Amino acid sequence: MERAASRVNFSREDFAVVAEAVMARFPLRAGEARRLAKMRELLAQSQELNRLLATHTHRALVHCQGTHGIGDIAADSNSLFDALAEYGVLIRDIADTYRALGLDMDVEMRRDVGRETTRERHAEISAQ
Repeated sequence: MERAASRVNFSREDFAVVAEAVMARFPLRAGEARRLAKMRELLAQSQELNRLLATHTHRALVHCQGTHGIGDIAADSNSLFDALAEYGVLIRDIADTYRALGLDMDVEMRRDVGRETTRERHAEISAQ
């Protein structure tokens, strides 16, 4: 990830599409393997983001309370932003990929879709 990025943008809708992709199961091996690889990449980045957030928060609390900690809060902030930016890029990329494949159905519509119709949609998506 380039450090030149100064903003990270993703939407609630992006998260909704990613949630659909997390829960989806594709009947064809190739589509399911691609989905799993992307989900594992996202979850690994989530774990790294969580670790950096915990470190940053802990060190910030130490500094905030007047104790001079040994951690470099400025470096921690940069690392946290970089991890958040990478996470944001993954969220957007996954959302864009699965949105293009039709996983962004309206919530109300999803409630009305039967199991057979859902399996047919997954088969179509896996084939693409």
